[in-house]
Amino acid sequence: MIVTPDIFQGEIAIGQINQPDVIARVQWFIDRYEPEYLRLMLGEKLYEELMAGLAVEPPEEKWVKLAHRLKMPCACYIYYHFRRDSVSDTAVIGEVLMEAENAIRQSPAKKMVFAWNTMVDEDRRFVGEKYAGTFESYSQSKGMEYDSLFAYINPILPCI
Repeated sequence: MIVTPDIFQGEIAIGQINQPDVIARVQWFIDRYEPEYLRLMLGEKLYEELMAGLAVEPPEEKWVKLAHRLKMPCACYIYYHFRRDSVSDTAVIGEVLMEAENAIRQSPAKKMVFAWNTMVDEDRRFVGEKYAGTFESYSQSKGMEYDSLFAYINPILPCI
């Protein structure tokens, strides 16, 4: 894995990230969405090569550089999905909004849009760089999911 819970600071901060239950929840989202993002960006073959390359001790510099290059956009992708899931809680009766004690609930849409659009900027830079050309197996995925990694979200329209 290239993303760890400690990256969620600053503009993609997750509250109480030092608490074990929050770390566990964030780790679940990392485990779920990091492979999805990397597969969409790199394609299955290069994703497998990256994971195998990072598993070797010490990993080759090209795999470390690739992982480092994709770390922030991947974190933004995970953050977007984490926030989207946090909009409501699931109860027996369906989706509910919990009462906020000493707080007023605020839509996460603005932060979600920021994270997604930051990811899009980084994805466009990555694909536009000659960096990817150094990997023989680099081939862009095809399909709507891949295309969406390069499409900005309109901050005026709902993204939830």
